[in-house]
Amino acid sequence: MPNDTLQSSENYNSYHYILIFIYMIPIAIIFPFYIHVFRINQERDKATPMFPMINHFHKILKIVYIFMYAGFIANIGLALEAKSFVLWISVSVMFIVVFMLDLSAEVSHFLLSLLVIQRFIVYFFPTAERLVKFSSRTLWSIHVMFCLLMIIEVLCFVSSEMIYIGFNCFLLASALLYIPLALSIRKMSHLASAKLNKPQRHVMWQLIAIVVLKMTCVPVFWIVEDDVMTVINKCKLIDSFSTPLIIQLSYLGCNRRNLQTFLYSLKLKNVFKVVCCPWIQRSQVEDQSINLSWLSPGGY
Repeated sequence: MPNDTLQSSENYNSYHYILIFIYMIPIAIIFPFYIHVFRINQERDKATPMFPMINHFHKILKIVYIFMYAGFIANIGLALEAKSFVLWISVSVMFIVVFMLDLSAEVSHFLLSLLVIQRFIVYFFPTAERLVKFSSRTLWSIHVMFCLLMIIEVLCFVSSEMIYIGFNCFLLASALLYIPLALSIRKMSHLASAKLNKPQRHVMWQLIAIVVLKMTCVPVFWIVEDDVMTVINKCKLIDSFSTPLIIQLSYLGCNRRNLQTFLYSLKLKNVFKVVCCPWIQRSQVEDQSINLSWLSPGGY
């Protein structure tokens, strides 16, 4: 039995390190382009009911990346087996980083679910748009609520497996709302704008991005022969890296305008400015928005 447990742990560590490495590559590459596309579309997106949520994700992602880099530096301190003071600092930083990444992942799961439901309601019930528009204060209140819940879990050793499973089921169930959205949009495929933009493809892309990246946690349940709470904690670690990727891919592929802007920024002459000189983008955002004005908004 101990040998089986040891083998299971080794298998998980291999899977875990490979998966984190796979996530880190696109996470490191895609973020400058996500920021670039967001800035270009910011003024136009302000007119949509989804903007408060989209803007909130934009702010949270910047914070998440700061903690990721802090965790990377702290890991170097741990690996070097430095003196006690540096080791204490590294351990303290890692504790804060793990807590904040876990918090951001759980809140983002919940907000992604709300965003899908919001899009569904706005599309099928336009008159209810005002009722499902979230204010910035409401979104930050959700963060505070989740933070308090996590602190209670840590201090009182409260089991959270049912909460974790419940929120993940809620996310996957809400993602299924993209299916009737895509089917409804497909019925309008005879329209000229629909033929040009193919919005149903962008809708299904968001569904695929959410489901596929969330499914990367499934093998953990077979690889790790341990109690449920241990497995869930390992899945939460994976979520900390997969969730930022889900948010960015969903945004970049949510409509034709975003996707075309992203592809335009991938051209060799633009890559250097986007990745290496982001500070000069602010003065050029308005000009590029005009250059890309021929792109149709696309919709959902």
